[in-house]
Amino acid sequence: MNSHPTVNELREAIDACRPDSADLALPEFARLAEAAERDPEVAAELARGQRFDGRLAEALDDVPVPKGLAERLLARLAPEYLKASVQSAVDSSQPAASAAAVSLPPTTEAPLSTEATPKDRSTRRGVLWRLAAAGSAALAVVAITLVAGPLAWGPTAPRVVSQQDLLVEVDGWMDPSANDNLAWRQMTAKVPAGFSRPTSVVVPPRQWRSFKTRAGDAAVAYDLSAVSGSPATLFVVATEARYPVGPLPYTTVPGATGGRQIAGWQTSTHLYLLVIDQGPPADQYLRRPSVG
Repeated sequence: MNSHPTVNELREAIDACRPDSADLALPEFARLAEAAERDPEVAAELARGQRFDGRLAEALDDVPVPKGLAERLLARLAPEYLKASVQSAVDSSQPAASAAAVSLPPTTEAPLSTEATPKDRSTRRGVLWRLAAAGSAALAVVAITLVAGPLAWGPTAPRVVSQQDLLVEVDGWMDPSANDNLAWRQMTAKVPAGFSRPTSVVVPPRQWRSFKTRAGDAAVAYDLSAVSGSPATLFVVATEARYPVGPLPYTTVPGATGGRQIAGWQTSTHLYLLVIDQGPPADQYLRRPSVG
C-alpha cells in the first residue's frame, strides 16, 4: 500500500523536477503529481520551485564563467568521489588493509566544506553552496542572492497587476505568435498537475495547451469555443501575483475592446481568466454559486 509522501519527500521531488519537462509523467514523480493534483499548497510549492529554477537559469546565463572554473571544480570534486568509490569497494569486498595501499591524488586546493549532509547536496541550496565553495565569486553572489535573499529579508510582496497590464497580458496569451505557446492537445492527454478545469466551468473544453507567461508563471489554456462557435479560452495560471479580480463568483474586467469579454477570479495560488471574443456572456460558461 502506498503511503502519502512526507513533507521532506515532496520537497526533494520538487527540487528534482525539471522545469519545462515531462518529469511529472515519470513513475518516479507519480506521488508528487498525485499530491499536487489533490493539494493546492503542493501545487503552489511546485510552481514556486519551477519559477526558482527558471530565475536561476536566467541569472547564471548572464554571469560569465571564470576562466579555469571547470578545471578547479573537477580538481576539487575528483578526490571526494574517488574516496567514496574506494571506501565503497573496501566496505563491500576488499580487506581493510588494502585501503592503505590506495594513494589519493594530491591537491593544493582547500577542501570543500563538509557541513552539508549528502541529502543537502542533492537539493538546490546544497548545489548552490557547493558552487560557492568551489571558488566562483560571481556564481556565489548569484546563488546567495537567490537563496539567502528571501530568507534574510523575508518574503517579498506579490506583484500587483493593473487592469491595463492585464489587458496587455491577455492579448499576448491569446496570440500564439507572441509567446512560446505549445501546440493544442486533445483532452485525452493528461493535463499537468494543479491545472485541472474548475468545476465552476460548465462548458466542456475541446482541447488544451500549456505555456509560460512573460512573468515566468506556468499556465494552461482550455479551448471552450464549443458555445456558438465563438472563440473562448479559459486560462489557469499558477501565480502569486495579484490581479484585478476577486474570488468566486467571478469578476468582470472592464476595458476590453473589439467585442472581447474578460471575466475571472483568483485564489491564493491560481488565477482563472475566461476570455470570450464576440460570443455569449460569461454566464453561459461559468456557474455562479447559489445563494442561501
